[in-house]
Amino acid sequence: MNLERPNFTTYISNKMRVITILFLITLTTLSCKKEAIDANLELPQILSLTSDKQVINIGEATDIYCEATGEELEYEWGVLLGDIIPVNEDASIVTYSGFECCAGKKIISCTVSNSGGQVKDTIGITIIE
Repeated sequence: MNLERPNFTTYISNKMRVITILFLITLTTLSCKKEAIDANLELPQILSLTSDKQVINIGEATDIYCEATGEELEYEWGVLLGDIIPVNEDASIVTYSGFECCAGKKIISCTVSNSGGQVKDTIGITIIE
């Protein structure tokens, strides 16, 4: 019987192949991870997105209201320039204000989500000097 031991180079080469294969499997598994969507929870619906004022002066503020239906709602607001500050606990109402850098029409977005999915709407506020 010939029980020859593999040489060191062959051993390392085989070990590197195994490590590379495990790395690729892990990478593939992680990249395929998708956010779970709860089929039992209805997709939120935005009924209205309104503001107290459509036009504000530099340094002024206006409240913006998002009325939505659904369960376990989360609100996320966005704008390129200006400040958005939540007014209430769930952030369905925010205060938007702009300064000299923000003059002109700004588009404010509101994304409403839950584990059933997400919806988005926008509103325009014009800041004048």
